[in-house]
Amino acid sequence: MILDNILFAANYNIAKVRAVAESLSLDQIWTLSRTITDKNCLNACLIRQGKEYMEDCSYCLEIGIPQTEMEPETALHILCDCPKFSLTRQKIYGKIYIDPTRNELAFHNNCKKTIAKIVEFMTTTKALRRPLRLHKKQLSPRQYKFKY
Repeated sequence: MILDNILFAANYNIAKVRAVAESLSLDQIWTLSRTITDKNCLNACLIRQGKEYMEDCSYCLEIGIPQTEMEPETALHILCDCPKFSLTRQKIYGKIYIDPTRNELAFHNNCKKTIAKIVEFMTTTKALRRPLRLHKKQLSPRQYKFKY
């Protein structure tokens, strides 16, 4: 869905997307690739890897969203509708919520601005830089034994 918005902004011209991507710094490329591919440290990805036990958005949980209304913690959720980041979204996009199905992430005919805003938002939220949390059940039993 995120990639669809980027392609829409580039008028489905892959060469434009490539040119913009080549102009990014390594850190920006890292952020963009983690956002587009959804291979990151967010719960929905970690649950597929067996490193997390719940895919619900931990940011929604922090602000008290009821369990029944929670969505999976994906880059798309963080970028478009996680309530915790609504003020950041308002500041960067001018909207509290974004509908990616209507290409609201895209700035028409401006692929560079579209990618820059996505990277800026994900960098500002620091959602992709969250440290991995280990649960007790994931630790090796040997870590509890001390050798003297």
